[in-house]
Amino acid sequence: MKKEPTLTRSQSKRLETWNSKANKALLLKSLELSLVSKGFELIGEGCSRRVFSKKKLPFVLKLPSTGWNSDNNIYEYKTFKRGLLPVAKCSLVFPGGVPVLKMEKVKPLSTPQEYKTKGQIARAAKVKISDLEWIWKVDSYQVGLTAEGKLVAFDVGDHCVSR
Repeated sequence: MKKEPTLTRSQSKRLETWNSKANKALLLKSLELSLVSKGFELIGEGCSRRVFSKKKLPFVLKLPSTGWNSDNNIYEYKTFKRGLLPVAKCSLVFPGGVPVLKMEKVKPLSTPQEYKTKGQIARAAKVKISDLEWIWKVDSYQVGLTAEGKLVAFDVGDHCVSR
């Protein structure tokens, strides 16, 4: 049985500090303004996160959209570390004390706004449908291709994979 990945001591301490802060919304707004001043753009937004990047960067930054929903970043990071699903490479970073998921940028093949079937995804990724059994575990089939052409999930909801 594969050992459950845990956060590093440093990550746990930073998360504990984040969870104890009363001014999370202010810290988030400050970080967003800092990113925008450095040329980052808001490229996506969901129920619990806002995603920033620059065109030439190979990664995105996923920020909690409010101070109380950083769990999705923690969960997605742990899912990547556990290796249960092919998830875009990511790390957990804490700029300004905010738990941010830094994730490899992918070219989306399916999103909630442009949903594709398994067959359409298989053709676009040049794989067999039988190789896609894992994508039913990905929220709204949010999968895409890395720069190397590997098919990965880029948004894993905590209800999708057993903890």
